[in-house]
Amino acid sequence: MRTTVGFPILVIASLLAYAVSANEPAKGDLPAECSLPTTLAFAEGIKSLLSRSEESGQNPRELWSKDATFRKWAASPKSTLFEIERYLRCSPKASPSQVELATLTLECLDFDAYLDCLKRLSRVAKSDAGEWALYYAVAPGFLHWSMRLASNYTAAKVKSTLKVVENAPNATPALQRMIIDILDGSTKKAIRKNPVKPFLTCGAGASK
Repeated sequence: MRTTVGFPILVIASLLAYAVSANEPAKGDLPAECSLPTTLAFAEGIKSLLSRSEESGQNPRELWSKDATFRKWAASPKSTLFEIERYLRCSPKASPSQVELATLTLECLDFDAYLDCLKRLSRVAKSDAGEWALYYAVAPGFLHWSMRLASNYTAAKVKSTLKVVENAPNATPALQRMIIDILDGSTKKAIRKNPVKPFLTCGAGASK
C-alpha cells in the first residue's frame, strides 16, 4: 500500500484525484449509520476542507491546522474518534488524503486515550481506508514516526499497544518496520538528531 520512495508525490496526486472511486459501495449496501446527519456532515467537512486546501495552492497541512472546522474536531478528539470510526466504515475506499486529514485530529488526544485509540483502530476490518488510518495514527503528517510513541517506547503500555498494532489486519509491512524502529529506540535517537515541529498545538480542551 505504501512505499517510502515518492510518498509526497502520492499524497499530492491523491489530492488532485479526489473524485470518488467507481468501486465505492452503493449507498444501499452501507450501514444505516452512514446516513446519519452527523456522519454526512463529517464526510462533507473532510471533502470541503480538502477542496479548499487544493484550491489555495498552500501546504495543505498548514492550512488544515489553522482551519476552524479542523480545530473544532481537534479540540474534542474523543468525540471526533467516533466520527472517524464511522467515516472509515462508511468510506472504505476513502483516499489517503481524506484519511490523513481525519486521523490527524486525533493528535490532541491525551496519551492514554491515544494508545486506546490505536487499539481501536487496530480492530478495524481490513480496507484501504483502515490501512491508511492505522498508518497515520502512528505516523502523523509527513513524519515517519510519532514523537509521543518514540519518547515513551520503554513504557509497558506503549510496548503492548504497538504489538497489537503490529499484528492488526491493516498493519502494512511499512508500518511494521516503523514499529520495530520505535521499539528498539532507533526512532527516539533519530528525533534527537532531527527535531521536528509538531503539526498541531493542542489547547486545554484537547482531551474532550
